[in-house]
Amino acid sequence: MHKTAVKSANSLSCILCAVLIYTVIVITSVTYTTSARAQDKSQDHLDTAKTSISEIGITTTDIAEKQEAKTDTAKTKIYSTTAFAQIPILHDGRLKPMDSFARAILKELSGSDNGAMEWLLESIFNPAFGEAVPVIKISNPDVLNLLELKKRKSKLFSYREVAAALRQKEDILISISKTPQENWTKSQKLLVQIQQKAITLGDLLGSMGLFLPLAIELPAEGIPAPLDAYTGQTLTYMQILKFRETLDNEVAKIIKDKGNDIQTYTPAEQALSYLAFSAASLRQAGMNSSIFRVIPDLSQSTGNSSAQSTEQNEWQSPWFTILSGKGTPQTTQIFQNWQKLALAYHSNDPDTWNTASAIIYNDTVKIAANIKTQYAQSGLRILSLTTELYYNQIKPFTISIVFYGFALLMLIIAGLKTTHTATTIKASTLFLCIGAVFHFAGIAARVYILSRPPVTTLYESIIFVGLIAVLYGLWAYSKDKNTLWLALASATGIFLHILGFSHDQDGDSFLMLTAVLNTNFWLATHVICITTGYAFCLITSLLAHYNLFEMIKRKNSKTNTVSFKNLHGAALLALLFSATGTVLGGIWADQSWGRFWGWDPKENGALLIVLWLIWVLHGRISGQLKPIWVTAGLAYLSVIVALSWFGVNLLSVGLHAYGFTDSAAWILGGFAAIETILLSCAIVVIHQREKTSHAH
Repeated sequence: MHKTAVKSANSLSCILCAVLIYTVIVITSVTYTTSARAQDKSQDHLDTAKTSISEIGITTTDIAEKQEAKTDTAKTKIYSTTAFAQIPILHDGRLKPMDSFARAILKELSGSDNGAMEWLLESIFNPAFGEAVPVIKISNPDVLNLLELKKRKSKLFSYREVAAALRQKEDILISISKTPQENWTKSQKLLVQIQQKAITLGDLLGSMGLFLPLAIELPAEGIPAPLDAYTGQTLTYMQILKFRETLDNEVAKIIKDKGNDIQTYTPAEQALSYLAFSAASLRQAGMNSSIFRVIPDLSQSTGNSSAQSTEQNEWQSPWFTILSGKGTPQTTQIFQNWQKLALAYHSNDPDTWNTASAIIYNDTVKIAANIKTQYAQSGLRILSLTTELYYNQIKPFTISIVFYGFALLMLIIAGLKTTHTATTIKASTLFLCIGAVFHFAGIAARVYILSRPPVTTLYESIIFVGLIAVLYGLWAYSKDKNTLWLALASATGIFLHILGFSHDQDGDSFLMLTAVLNTNFWLATHVICITTGYAFCLITSLLAHYNLFEMIKRKNSKTNTVSFKNLHGAALLALLFSATGTVLGGIWADQSWGRFWGWDPKENGALLIVLWLIWVLHGRISGQLKPIWVTAGLAYLSVIVALSWFGVNLLSVGLHAYGFTDSAAWILGGFAAIETILLSCAIVVIHQREKTSHAH
């Protein structure tokens, strides 16, 4: 029994390896910005100061050079990020730990989240240095040529490089914005995406500007008496607020007395001018700062946020809180600790850093836990933040694919007919079980973090289908001890993990849903049924490929009774879940959109699977299709599922939540063509061998 089983497993392993080579489907999976235009009584003073100083030759470049020269000589240490990584932040419509925010932003910019926390700290607390770090990925040669950037191996460019290049192409960007989006070329779409990345990064770089020490110090001599207390200090915007009116008046007086030639100013007058300009520039940038939303708004009603609450007034960036006058005694305390955090970062003070991080986390959580908003109707779920942090650090799906790889390796070793075949098969089973545990734990963590069923996006459907296939393989192996199931489960788990990773490259994979789709009952019924149907369709197709391979080995179209029975059982399960899911989807559509069926691409794709299975199974039951045609038809189910699961997204139309893509069409087409040729050749070979056998 073991020899036969190992032979079967080895054969299937060969087939699956071939399938993995040519069936990888890659679909490449757009930022919310708001402007805080709040005004206060000092706005006129700052604007006047900035305008006047601009006339005497001070620019943001001058300030940046001063700041960079200062920060280059005092690069900060890497402190403990344990507490800082847990600080809640509102981003992309949901509250998440700072660690997830850092990973999402860095992944959106560069396609990778390696070293995300260190990069985030550098960007927000040392922006003069951070803007020189290459993190914006540009790989398209046409876009590089358009921006006049030289191609480099890493494909990464700094904010400074990209921003300068975009400024040179402002006319082109304006022209693109005036063109209907559906008429944009691929290069134009990519250029707009690069611009959006630069905007996002620029927003982030300026998010902590009000807490950071400026590059200018007031000298001890020549300073007006009201400012004596600030001489010899490296000031922050928050400190300048205390004397900004006096500062602006002094600068206006200097300009009136000495004109616009800054070279004629004394060192003290130059310092005052630079300081006023820096404050005005920071304020201007802060008015558009919205991405770093770490301040809960206590002005909200704690009882009900409902439709009156908007994203703009529930969690705010520090700049918005200051400029809009939404501060409270509690937020003032949080601000003071952010100030301590920034100063500790620049003064290399790990003790103060760690203490301030912990206090910010505790104070923010304490405030947010009592605020009910549209993002946390029962207040902040602290345990979900911790769970997400561990999810990010452990990376359960990476662990599970490693164990699936070990499981497949053990089966291959067993197929080499070693003296320890039974031991290696047991090891393979153990590795597969461990991988399934981590796979399940990862999905369970996502369910808890998002408080919704496990499948709502294309990425989540892939990892869920992979778990179903692995669990079914383990269950089937426990019934008949055929290692064929272990090979199928491990190879499918590996393939779908790889496919899932390819769909988890841009931004945050924990996506929020639109209101019409955010219905847990239907997500737990219709979507689960459909994706489970996908899983059994893939299992059916793989079993059918194996059966065809066995027919070629036997040189006839006779089927193995047990193997064909397994194939038929998997096909029936695929039909059951696909048909049930399609009907449930129609009921959901009737409730949400007022029609049961609308010929939406996803609806058509689901129906196509059902019709294909009914046609093949009916042909078998009625005797109209011979076993070889039934087997080939079920093997071709892989193409039908690929078209339904991924292909409809290429159309960029429809009401469903799965992300639309405008690429990878050639990969999908190539997969369909290769499957068609492969199965056609298999049928021809089997028929030719049958004729030869009958002739003899």
